[in-house]
Amino acid sequence: MGAGAGRDREQRPCAAGALMLKPDSIRAALTAALPDYARDPDRLVVFAEKGRIATRPTAPGSPVDRGFEYRYDLRIILLDFTGHLDAVILPLLDWLATHQPDQLQTRANANEAIAFDAEFLGGTSADLELTLRLTEAVGVVRKPDGGIDFVHHAEPGPIDPGYDGNPVLLELMDPAGVILPYPPAQ
Repeated sequence: MGAGAGRDREQRPCAAGALMLKPDSIRAALTAALPDYARDPDRLVVFAEKGRIATRPTAPGSPVDRGFEYRYDLRIILLDFTGHLDAVILPLLDWLATHQPDQLQTRANANEAIAFDAEFLGGTSADLELTLRLTEAVGVVRKPDGGIDFVHHAEPGPIDPGYDGNPVLLELMDPAGVILPYPPAQ
């Protein structure tokens, strides 16, 4: 059973003026974890690129569903970073676990979840560029008065959360809680 199958997903209306919700959310997570960037937010650059819109085909005779999904690479640039990269990666992993859990639920996705480049500026600073592949599902709700509401769906929870605490399955999981494939990859 796939991620979130059979469960209702939380819905959030899209704020006026917001293009997508996740860029602001990740900016908030990083400024909370990295106080220097809260004090000097111009050193934290966040933008989307390689954006695509995914839609679902509708079967003939079925009601037309105009819901869609944003798919994009989120680029995060930390200018003049003076800390250790670990201090950036951990809050990103925590953010992904809540806001894009599919990126951490399989080894293949987890191995590609965060890409990065660094330009060492000499001394103790560097410009860091990190890239995350993100999606945002958007529902379209047509109102009786002819208006439209756009609803951004929250991400589904972890795959099969009912397995939590099962001692046999815990032995099959890696430290991140993902059930390991059998036979284990070498």
